Amino acid sequence: MSKKKISIVGAVVVALAIIGSACGWWFGYEAPHREALASYENAVSMVNSKNKKLDDSLAKLTELIDSKDETLDPQTKKDASEVAKSAKEERRTVGEQPKKTDELNQKASELSKPLDYTATIAKIDEAATNVENGIKQLKQVTEPSQDFVMARLKEVPGILNMAPVTEDNDPNGNLNKAGGYTSTVYFESQNVDQSTVYGNDLIDKGTDAGGAIETYKTNEDVTKRDTYLGALDGGILSSGSHKVIGTVLIRTSNELTATQQNELTQAIINALTRLE
Repeated sequence: MSKKKISIVGAVVVALAIIGSACGWWFGYEAPHREALASYENAVSMVNSKNKKLDDSLAKLTELIDSKDETLDPQTKKDASEVAKSAKEERRTVGEQPKKTDELNQKASELSKPLDYTATIAKIDEAATNVENGIKQLKQVTEPSQDFVMARLKEVPGILNMAPVTEDNDPNGNLNKAGGYTSTVYFESQNVDQSTVYGNDLIDKGTDAGGAIETYKTNEDVTKRDTYLGALDGGILSSGSHKVIGTVLIRTSNELTATQQNELTQAIINALTRLE
């Protein structure tokens, strides 16, 4: 065989070897790696897309929880915090991208597992709504106007007549004074026999006729008033039940049974905190 033919054969052998190596590299490493990478990236894209929806809902809830605005029931924010904590724990983490082919395949398989945040997002949104409503409700019963109180009392079953206190007929003389109430509305209950209650008119009869709604400027003022009334509970000077919501003091007649007092108080709370 001539030297020329030998050279040609050698070149062909070398070329085939290179091609074989290239094919081996492509099919043995590069193609599987690219396929694994594509699967991984698809899985990451899916997780990130669903995580974004979860994160958006969580962001709104977290903002409400962290706000300085308080809710009517302090437990509302505590419950919302638990919902947020649980959702964060459920959130699927992508982590760093693996480098090896088998690690990419393994991670892609993990990330591709079924992922459905629908129920979790619904809980988050519900918690956010509860916090929003709780904030609105507290603002609604923080130094509400006399007109608002009277309008809402009209919604309460069993409340008949109402009489707002003025400076001319204020029995205690504390209207609009420092630490005093900004308004007081006495009301008559159908469950109280008015013939047994002393007084010429509703304000003269006082809370015995049914009850009263006292409104204060600050939490400190309403708390002081509630504490004062609490010291009289159970004695001959007891004037009935009393409960604070916001800066409002709800009082019910001592002529009512305990059950009637509780039911009336709750009905008034429902009316005052009802959102439009």
